[in-house]
Amino acid sequence: MATTTLKTEATPPVSTTATLPTVDNQSVFLHTLPNELIVGGDQDGADVGIGTHCDIQTIGRLTRTCQLFRDLFKDSLLKARLLQHVAFGEQDQAEAMLNQLKKTNPGLLQKIMSEKGRVTDPGGRIFPSITAFQLAVWNMDVHMWEMLKKYQDDQESKAQFQELAAGITYTLNGKKTASNHYDFNDLLTPLNNYIKNYNKLASQQLAKYWCEEVGKAQKHTTAMVAQRYCNEVPFYPVPNFRKNQLFARCLILTDGSHWFDATAGLGVMFAIRKGRLPAQPVRLWKWWRNRFLSFFTSQQYSQISCIHEIWDWAALTALRQERMLDLEKLRAQFTPSLNI
Repeated sequence: MATTTLKTEATPPVSTTATLPTVDNQSVFLHTLPNELIVGGDQDGADVGIGTHCDIQTIGRLTRTCQLFRDLFKDSLLKARLLQHVAFGEQDQAEAMLNQLKKTNPGLLQKIMSEKGRVTDPGGRIFPSITAFQLAVWNMDVHMWEMLKKYQDDQESKAQFQELAAGITYTLNGKKTASNHYDFNDLLTPLNNYIKNYNKLASQQLAKYWCEEVGKAQKHTTAMVAQRYCNEVPFYPVPNFRKNQLFARCLILTDGSHWFDATAGLGVMFAIRKGRLPAQPVRLWKWWRNRFLSFFTSQQYSQISCIHEIWDWAALTALRQERMLDLEKLRAQFTPSLNI
């Protein structure tokens, strides 16, 4: 039997040396730059260097290119991982990381706790320059910030809190905003509007509002709020949201999907409700089924068809009130005259 020989051509080696855009028709190789311009840092009040503008994914890719970048970005990668854990409400992972550093490298621990970094939270906000403690406070995640406080001294926490009080800038959907904490009204307002207009708007308008307005607000909420939805404790009766009450850090809905899965359709095809039930996505077909039933039954049934949303609104209002009290107590620890 004749043997067919395939002719192969040598594949030119792929260069793993990162380059910057050409200057005067000459390539500038990243590894030839001074280390401070690669890693970056705060100089004269401005963040300079490539590393200060990279997220955790980019830093991770750079560390896989060569030993130089692994050494240079080792500390930056730890800081980026810490910010990622805080942004996604991963308290156990964050504490395990900090506890390990406390035992093995206390100096590095203080460094990553005091330095700012870039992070994108699960709701899509891009914080270009923020510390882990500031991010936890901005998220109004009292359990997270109480844990982080144990790993830095009070003066450092105070300085970071005072800076946060002046406002932290973030970008969401291309719009820059400066604020000092998450605004629960971003979620409470559309939910309240949905409840008030449940028996006023046409079904098509109401369904659109449910998916696109309530759902969009849920899509852009913080991990802490989403975890309260996904927690096993129902929203009715209103649960105890005090900081001494621990809660499960879960982001999985009843259908097995992740709250912040960009491909699932939250904010387009469904919104989420809880009430007495675990957090469940209410998609268009299910919404129309409920509306159909209320149309052919009594007005009394129609009024209570959004009872789960009413319970959700009441629970979220209580959560906001409790977290605002915690924020006020934190403010009082540092300076009585500071407003936030």
